[in-house]
Amino acid sequence: MLLVSVSAFSQQKANLAQRIIHLFDNATVGAVQTVIGASHIAWYAVFDGGPDFEIHRDEMTEVTQFTMENSPPFYSGAYSLGLFQIGGYAHDHEGGHAVASAVLGPLYLPTVGLSYLLEGHSSSFMEDWADLEAYANAGYFNMNDVEVGVVQVEADGKKMNAVVFQYSLNQEQHVNSRGLESHKVYQWFNTNVLVPLASKNQDIETIPVVEFDLLKKEVNLVMDNIAIYLSGDQDLRWQIKTTQEYLSVDRNSLLDIAHTKISSWQASYGLIYNLNKSIQFEANAGVGIAYEKLEMGDHSSEFQFSTGFKLDASVKIGESFSGDYSYEQWEIDSRNGYTREFLGVTYKKERPFTFLDEKSELKVNVGKTNRTYRSNNTEADQETYGVGLELKF
Repeated sequence: MLLVSVSAFSQQKANLAQRIIHLFDNATVGAVQTVIGASHIAWYAVFDGGPDFEIHRDEMTEVTQFTMENSPPFYSGAYSLGLFQIGGYAHDHEGGHAVASAVLGPLYLPTVGLSYLLEGHSSSFMEDWADLEAYANAGYFNMNDVEVGVVQVEADGKKMNAVVFQYSLNQEQHVNSRGLESHKVYQWFNTNVLVPLASKNQDIETIPVVEFDLLKKEVNLVMDNIAIYLSGDQDLRWQIKTTQEYLSVDRNSLLDIAHTKISSWQASYGLIYNLNKSIQFEANAGVGIAYEKLEMGDHSSEFQFSTGFKLDASVKIGESFSGDYSYEQWEIDSRNGYTREFLGVTYKKERPFTFLDEKSELKVNVGKTNRTYRSNNTEADQETYGVGLELKF
């Protein structure tokens, strides 16, 4: 089956859908590594009588790679480059590097190089990350994520009250090992629907906003304390956060906009500072690429690559309260682009009902979202204020 049972709370192995996504990621955002890895075919054809191919597939994780079992060039150790492993040993460890390649995309090789330069090969967090992926033996938990909220939308000078329904089927993995904390979430069928409330002043014949992602994959990797000189309960950690979307379709009749993404990737690097056991600050900055198309009224862009950047920050108080801010801007071309800005607060309670799984969560979300779209010197703006009740179970 592509997806595991929606009611399963026990750990599940990575499935076929996740393996396909892993291959897709290393063939697209991880293409630089994969192309360099594939170049070894020519090397072995000239100097070693041809590559000795095998398929490496980790039974627990999403990793599938093509391995060349020949001795590595220049008497080096085994290594991994995208979809390819070079060398006939350390398959599981090198497969862990393939996960990092699929997540970090074009930033993988710069991150590896900088880590090796500053930390040394054996002490590099990239080596710990590979071991975490290879040997943690951690499966995935299925969770339903449901949110219902009430919002007020202001678009083109008009206001509308509406109810928002959101759902996704999540496959989540939490691992804490080798001085790293890893959290992966595969959000399948991520759907957001806005339904207007009945009003004499509104004449809306269709559902005004529908947003759908076949899959949204998020990875968060946090390193242990990197500032041992801090006193008391203070600590400073750094982290990597990535978001990848696959086949996203947004339809907004309020602004007459249709926005379609075939695929997008965004990666941020940042710091987490704990003032004490109760108060935590976080700040991140990153870049992204996407293959998308924006239609606004009579104007439309062609499918093409876009680039973007994102800034976000948060403050957490205890285990329950957090405040979040984020800003992202994407440029499709000189005439088409969009921005999104969010400010909100959240209250969270773990396992709100005893009959639910221990990993369940109840959240109260309050926030404001500003969206601006630009096409051929025409701009459209939408502001949304709302409160929502979210349950993960």
